[in-house]
Amino acid sequence: MPEMLDPTSRITTLCRERGITVGLMTDARFSGGSVGLVIGHVGPEAALGGPIAFIEDGDEIVADLNTNELNCTALSDAATLARRKAAWEKVVAANGGIHPNCGLADTRLLHRARATAVPATRGGGLHPNREVWVRAPRNADRSGFVLRNKHRPQASKSF
Repeated sequence: MPEMLDPTSRITTLCRERGITVGLMTDARFSGGSVGLVIGHVGPEAALGGPIAFIEDGDEIVADLNTNELNCTALSDAATLARRKAAWEKVVAANGGIHPNCGLADTRLLHRARATAVPATRGGGLHPNREVWVRAPRNADRSGFVLRNKHRPQASKSF
């Protein structure tokens, strides 16, 4: 997984020089020094037949930063989604269960990663059958924690 600090700094420089706005969406990682509209850790769901697999050239993608959602407006139509999914499944079936755009896993490590990789949202890493074993799973409940600075109690800035 490549580090995106260098590409984002180059994009930022280009945007400032030319007065344009560019957004970067990738499955790579960010160190925290990146600036601008960057969306990282987009899981490789296209290879598994997730919604990203059904996006075509020219489709409008809306990045809603208020709700932390990425949506393709063309896929909101159920008929379009069903048609694209059927076409994708036909191509995958004709290629032995793997989409041709996935490329060739020509080493043992790549083959293992393709068969067992789990996205960062589920713990990341290589796990048999893509199953993450957790001894005592916890629900993500809101704790009521309120961010405050004990050294500057007058500050009400929230992040």
